[in-house]
Amino acid sequence: MKEYLTPTELAELWGISENTLRKWRWEGKGPRYVKLGERVVYRRNDIDAYASANIYTSTSDNGAGYVQ
Repeated sequence: MKEYLTPTELAELWGISENTLRKWRWEGKGPRYVKLGERVVYRRNDIDAYASANIYTSTSDNGAGYVQ
């Protein structure tokens, strides 16, 4: 399993657009990421932490939110 995913790989994994990831980075939302020069990558553990922090049991559940 790869330790780092590109925005393209993460977008494909989650079934969202790369533009959504780009918007989240701009807004300070979504999983934490690493910037290497102009390149952006996501660490697997940050992806998993974000997903785990956003588990809901119903549509009325506010959830705990992502804690960095």
